[in-house]
Amino acid sequence: MANDHQTDPTADVLSSAWDAEPQAEAAPQKATVLLVDDMQPILDMLSAILESEGYDVLQATSGADALVKYGTHEIHAVVLDYKMPDIDGGLLSERLKMLDRRLPIVMFSGADLIPKSALRNVDALVVKGQASGSVSKVLKELLPRPA
Repeated sequence: MANDHQTDPTADVLSSAWDAEPQAEAAPQKATVLLVDDMQPILDMLSAILESEGYDVLQATSGADALVKYGTHEIHAVVLDYKMPDIDGGLLSERLKMLDRRLPIVMFSGADLIPKSALRNVDALVVKGQASGSVSKVLKELLPRPA
């Protein structure tokens, strides 16, 4: 006959789990946006706007720099210019989408004529000179709200 004083080890585990304080949910992670433009004043302006809205921002001044940063950071969206000295925005967006088809890409450009082929891998186009909040508005539609 079993000893009546013997305790059931599963009862202790179940009791501990029942009595434990509920775990706080992890805070949602801030979305990180990679800005790519060869004009530093544009990068600085967009960075200030997006950071004030709660995004983490990384800057790249060339397509090559953008690919390196994408490979070394967790990027949730990319905002890029079309005209850049090394890799144009169309080719850069194509390379980024080859790495992650779901990556939201916004082209932010003042170029007069952007070939349709350059927009094939872009989720949105914002023309430089529109209201400065246009990029932010598009990102809000493409990404979850930052913490």
